[in-house]
Amino acid sequence: MAEGDDQNSAEANPEGLAESALTNQGDLDKLIATGRLDVAPMAALRQMTGWDGLTEKEEEDARLLNSQQQALAEYERTMDEVRQRADRLMAQLDEQEREGRKKLAEADARAIILHDGSRVLVGDKDGEYIDEASGRALEGADKTEAEKLRKPDSETAAEHKELEHRLEEIKEAKDHVRNAATPASQDDENLTQDEQRQKVAQAKEELAKAAAMSKDIDAKEAHLEDSSNAAALGDTDTLAVLGLSSSQTGRTTSYAASLEEQDGRATVLQSQFTASAQAHAAAPPASMATSPGMTDREKISTSAPTQK
Repeated sequence: MAEGDDQNSAEANPEGLAESALTNQGDLDKLIATGRLDVAPMAALRQMTGWDGLTEKEEEDARLLNSQQQALAEYERTMDEVRQRADRLMAQLDEQEREGRKKLAEADARAIILHDGSRVLVGDKDGEYIDEASGRALEGADKTEAEKLRKPDSETAAEHKELEHRLEEIKEAKDHVRNAATPASQDDENLTQDEQRQKVAQAKEELAKAAAMSKDIDAKEAHLEDSSNAAALGDTDTLAVLGLSSSQTGRTTSYAASLEEQDGRATVLQSQFTASAQAHAAAPPASMATSPGMTDREKISTSAPTQK
């Protein structure tokens, strides 16, 4: 149809274009060309103000939808960060668990093994030996056998308990990580914004608990290593084997005696250490050595410290 025919049609039936002019720019242009915008006042308003043709309620609904879409995008971005942090933290806890199980296995390998296969741990009290299976303190022949078989690094009940407790803490920390990661992997399109904020807060709280526990586990590990080193240096029975004294009190030298009963290595070690210490104390420093025939002044000069 020619352009003139379109204009004639608009002039002949302007009312027919009144409704379509709201959404059809071409029909609106026809009414403008024929000067008949009066039949489509809403279209005229749109032309002059840029109004999109929505009612007030429709505009409110559009704003709400846009807000929801933005909130959902932010929620999904945050939960993706939660998942990534959870993955990193889980990997860290896995490594701590591997290390913990390794240390527990190493400690268990140092347990005292009686003739019947019973595993025995050194108790907290002096001279106490604990049956690992039952947790009871040994008495009589079993205690005597355990005392003879004990070594300086025999596994203690406190050491075993601490290592097992650490593995339990790692398991609990992993549960917190899972509590954070599981909701982050769910489809939450139908959640309200308040529900989204609540889930984000819960996930972050669970991660914070897990991270704090992991850090505390590392700190306890460092403290345990320091304590173990100090205990090894200050162990009364070990020092007794060497014939040295200890600042610790309330301990017996029964273990040292048992070593001497088994073989003479403790006695040899003690005598070697004592002889070496006495020889060192008796020998004068090299700078103090004198030769026969030296004058008193030469002796004094030789023994005097060298000025730098």
